[in-house]
Amino acid sequence: MSSSATLIQESARVTPVRGSYDIIVAGGGPAGYAAALGAARAGVSVLVLEQAACLGGIWTAGLLPWIIDQHTRGSIMGELRDYILNQAGGTLVGTTLGVDPELLKLRLETDLLAAGVRLRYNTMITAARKSSDGRTVTHAITESKAGREAWQAKLFIDCSGDGDLAAQAGCGFDYGNEHGLAQPTSLGVIVSGIDPERLETELPRSIRKVKLCEFLREGGLEPSYSLPGLGYLGHGLFFYAGTHQYNRRFDDPDALTAALIEARAEAHRQIEILRRRGGLWANLRLHGTASALGIREARRIHGRATVTVDDIIEGRSTPRTVCRSHFGLDVHSPDPARTRGIDKPMEIQSRPYGIPWEALAARDCDNLLMAGRCISGDFLAHSSYRVTGTAVALGEGAGRGAARALQRGILPAELTDEDLATFTGDLADQ
Repeated sequence: MSSSATLIQESARVTPVRGSYDIIVAGGGPAGYAAALGAARAGVSVLVLEQAACLGGIWTAGLLPWIIDQHTRGSIMGELRDYILNQAGGTLVGTTLGVDPELLKLRLETDLLAAGVRLRYNTMITAARKSSDGRTVTHAITESKAGREAWQAKLFIDCSGDGDLAAQAGCGFDYGNEHGLAQPTSLGVIVSGIDPERLETELPRSIRKVKLCEFLREGGLEPSYSLPGLGYLGHGLFFYAGTHQYNRRFDDPDALTAALIEARAEAHRQIEILRRRGGLWANLRLHGTASALGIREARRIHGRATVTVDDIIEGRSTPRTVCRSHFGLDVHSPDPARTRGIDKPMEIQSRPYGIPWEALAARDCDNLLMAGRCISGDFLAHSSYRVTGTAVALGEGAGRGAARALQRGILPAELTDEDLATFTGDLADQ
């Protein structure tokens, strides 16, 4: 909003309450899907409020169905892995899964509907109503084509990625590095027309990113991201990630609009440059650009514990670990002049580490949990646990933990080690 913007006074409104549930999940991305499924299977009523027109978040609306840090996980992530590899014709590249995003949309939706979860698409959470003491959320307030509505629940799980519900509820959060700068955004792209076997022969993964950048420069373009990614998803489809948009805050729609416009134009130009090379690229076709920008980093909501880079270096775990992460630090530098955000990343030796339950429990609201990249952590640690294989495990843990708390009549932070053990064993390394 410009400094010259005027203000208007709106009339007081009476907002209809459209439903009451045991648990409301904000966001239906990887974490939200798993949170809703885990909770519903535990026998509680669940509503998912999703601003897009599908489940899957970055996998589907973001066109990046590239599932990192999934290989040690069972339970819901294990079910998805079996589906992707045995039914969906997906791929396993190293320890990373790839899948056609359209098939994933249907699978996620089918799973939640079968479990009795209610879905509400095209609905954005715009406010939160709290109790008189300010410690609990009573309603999520939304806007949609139906207007302004309220939704009541006993517990809430923020899986929005950006921590939207928690912020609306007044929870504290951190953002960016010590200078307040966050990692750049990227636009997901799906392409086809490449022979996957020929690609592996002529451009193996060990040199692919560097060579793609060279090809673009030879075509007269300095790419905004110097390490473009290209991975096979099956069925002749590939994901392509070749852009970075810098200094575009997740909560600035004008900046995000500009980023989408710039990234889409650059993606089309990059694909055209590669196609003009002929050979392997002669039939290259851009199938689609994402409807949602890939946000690497937004709010890190303050929890009752914080995951730190020291936890990763030392490989810490406790009896209150929800799941373990095996992915290293992956900081895309906020500085356009650099690629990596750590001066000497190889000097930071990461180990598998545990993410404690308390990092999922909001410090400032007693009935609010987080899962996915908006949990409580520092800038460097976030670059590890933000990947979607971890998000699924965190989501399932949050959903099952929330259901356990409801069934015991206690707050999520009051769950004992024994309570956590009723589901964390399923989320342990397989």
